[in-house]
Amino acid sequence: MKRINGILNRLNRRKGLKAQTALEYALVVGAISLVLMFAWNQVGDTVRNAIMGDMQDRIEQNLTRGNATVER
Repeated sequence: MKRINGILNRLNRRKGLKAQTALEYALVVGAISLVLMFAWNQVGDTVRNAIMGDMQDRIEQNLTRGNATVER
């Protein structure tokens, strides 16, 4: 009986460690997501301005005439 209790105690400790690891993993994933969202907010305006400014004419030509007819 003592041996079975020891085995059960070890299994319960392992379950607790797995739950803690899952919690840590979730926190890390959440932190990385926040960093990526912040970075995209900073870079997104620059990308949008580049697309709407310099590349807008080329995008319209590619859409209306097709990629094969646009000079490079």
